Amino acid sequence: GEDVFYCPFTDIIIPDSVTEIDADAFAGCTSLKRITIPSNIKRIEESAFSGCSALTEFKVDENNQSYSSDAQGALFTKSKTTLIQVPAGKTGTYIVSNSVCKIETYALHNCDRLQNVVFLGDMPLFKKVKISSIEGGIEHWEDCYYNFPYNSITAYYPKNNPSWRNTELLDFYGDVTWVPYDDFNSLKQSLRLSDNFN
Repeated sequence: GEDVFYCPFTDIIIPDSVTEIDADAFAGCTSLKRITIPSNIKRIEESAFSGCSALTEFKVDENNQSYSSDAQGALFTKSKTTLIQVPAGKTGTYIVSNSVCKIETYALHNCDRLQNVVFLGDMPLFKKVKISSIEGGIEHWEDCYYNFPYNSITAYYPKNNPSWRNTELLDFYGDVTWVPYDDFNSLKQSLRLSDNFN
């Protein structure tokens, strides 16, 4: 068929016959570590991998026309201009390449073990989500940023890039500490990152 449902394995290779991954298809698969997405996948619902706390790698077939993955195992649009999701099991530091123009709503939201995010290029558009609340019997809607995890995380951005002006004023859900950096190579050494990050 065309739908993927819950499967309690550590490694999953989705068959070529699958074209869509529905919402919550792998939700709660806490044993899942790696998933291989074939060339025929055309649509992945936003919450398809929610609760996959051990997931460390999306591997997308290079012939897929809609999606791609990077060397760090994150899921992107084909052009790598939109970061869709960093695997929830990612630890340490994630580097956002300078090709990224947009960060999806929940791109890093479940990455509770991630300590740092380093942005290399211009400030991307952080996609927001509408949240409703009831006050005095009246429903209110508010645009919120849910791009980062609940826990505290440090986000580094290029100090001399004017597109990052007033970043600290953005109200992200979670405890985000914004730190400007002068030189990526120096930052890489201070964070003890390998030379594979570039």
